[in-house]
Amino acid sequence: MSDPAELALAEEAVRHGLRTTGCCEWDDRAAERVRSDPSLQGLTPEYIRSRLCRFIAAEGGRLQQVREGRPEYSYRAYWYKAVIPEPGFQHGIFVELELTETDPQLPGVTIFNAHPQRK
Repeated sequence: MSDPAELALAEEAVRHGLRTTGCCEWDDRAAERVRSDPSLQGLTPEYIRSRLCRFIAAEGGRLQQVREGRPEYSYRAYWYKAVIPEPGFQHGIFVELELTETDPQLPGVTIFNAHPQRK
């Protein structure tokens, strides 16, 4: 089963990220990991975050809701992903997020991973 209301909150948080600080932010450790990932060809966490926000808010992109099955994340029912088209990346950039603030007026997501999409 999916949770359409939670998915809508996650997408709204990403849309808010275009203009509101704190709605769509990186986990600090994940951002450092991305900075040192040569497969991202120099794309920074800041660029990936901005690109994600534009993809969802202005380009009609959608997040995908995924049922959480990893034991270490059993505290949540779902996680979210987007595959963002990006020049130089044949299959785009994969971005993993978690809904971390469920306030309907100002929801928030945290980005926990990004890497080139593997087919």
